[in-house]
Amino acid sequence: MRNSLVLPLPPSLNHAYITRRGGGQRIMTDTTRKYKLDVWSLVKAAGIKTPYKKLSLISYMFFYPDNRKRDNDNGLKILRDALKGSLFVDDCWQAIEWEYLSGRIDRDNPRVEIDWIIKEVKMIEESKYSCGSGTSEENIITGLGNVHILKGIDIAVTYLNSVLAELPEPVRESTRKKVIDRIGV
Repeated sequence: MRNSLVLPLPPSLNHAYITRRGGGQRIMTDTTRKYKLDVWSLVKAAGIKTPYKKLSLISYMFFYPDNRKRDNDNGLKILRDALKGSLFVDDCWQAIEWEYLSGRIDRDNPRVEIDWIIKEVKMIEESKYSCGSGTSEENIITGLGNVHILKGIDIAVTYLNSVLAELPEPVRESTRKKVIDRIGV
């Protein structure tokens, strides 16, 4: 299942904080604070009740209002901080397996489109014990289809290899063959 969310563009990191005189303490601006609250509200309105502990993949597509040069990372820091606690528990590398970032132009509708796939620990555990039943192949095919929709065939094959690496050796190749035969990669 493909999960997606559309959010407003975040403020640039260059304008997200101010530094107090004297102590040098950095304080979040009102704009950034409002953005974080808006994101939290939009995530909850999308039906996400509790944040995900692990994500297999998350993709951020920034749509800018013009062709000016921008550093995607400037907006990403604020966006990830805003999503932490609402979409995912933590944005550390252990919690998000694959992360993609790109930018485009949409003069009429600037935004950030976010797509993600939930880390399916249960699927991997099931695969270890039930590869013969077809259940695990179905889960792998579903996950592979999600990745292919989001990022294309090269990333889908990488995803397949990472999932198969979790399987015990005796069933790894048979599962790989069944999945590849089924989807025609």
